[in-house]
Amino acid sequence: MADTMSMQVHFDESKHWLIEEGMTLCRPNPDLRAALESQHPICKQFLPDGTYTRLAIDAGDVLDIRVEADQSLLVRFLPCENLSSDSCVAPVSAVGEIRPREAPNGFLVISPKSLQASGLLSLSGRISLGRDLASGGRPDFLWGGTYEIREQNWLTRILGRRSVALERGELIPGSAVEIVSNNLPSTTSNGHFFPAIIDDQMVLKVVALSGGGDGAIRVSVSGADPFTIDPDWIDSVIANPIFLALAFLLGILLNALQLASTILRTPSATVAQRPQD
Repeated sequence: MADTMSMQVHFDESKHWLIEEGMTLCRPNPDLRAALESQHPICKQFLPDGTYTRLAIDAGDVLDIRVEADQSLLVRFLPCENLSSDSCVAPVSAVGEIRPREAPNGFLVISPKSLQASGLLSLSGRISLGRDLASGGRPDFLWGGTYEIREQNWLTRILGRRSVALERGELIPGSAVEIVSNNLPSTTSNGHFFPAIIDDQMVLKVVALSGGGDGAIRVSVSGADPFTIDPDWIDSVIANPIFLALAFLLGILLNALQLASTILRTPSATVAQRPQD
């Protein structure tokens, strides 16, 4: 679980967020001069385009999400990778519904009240938490949190045991964190988030997990090379009580075999010497 002011999600399946209190859509303003003069209280230099209660997310959509200074949530729609392809065409939306592909480079603004009333909002795909702070101080950083990497190997499955924790620890405030699977960013992670107040500041509490491949955490911190928290087979042996029990039994067996070998090599009787005449 992480506490963050921002995250980016590349969705791998369709989702929808229901915000019954409503959210305001802001579209890019093609008139740059008019945009600079705009004083709209929510959309600023963007064009207001109505209030919606449902966000319909399609597989392939990329959302950049961050908490604003007024504690509202800004959900920016990053453009589809290939705007000319059929995969970027938005299906027909229902009444009160908006899709990211209908407003590329636009964004939704969700008020703190609306966000609090929405409950858990689901995530799926490639999930990145926090921002790289190399360019200087940013307000949309990772506050902190915890991580846990678990494993269920063939032996624990045979014996019907649950998975065991190989590694757990604290996330570094100000870092950027990504779930990795088989040395690549996990594109099939799942999770959810909800708002919380920490020291009078609203943050997003995010729960994200990946159930496939060899799980790991990649961390980027300003001033240092990115590093990966990736347990190896030694961590697996140490953390798994079944392996420790087998090692203990193997040690007893080896000691027993050594003792038996020593006994078998010892002469069973001493040959008497013939007395001299």
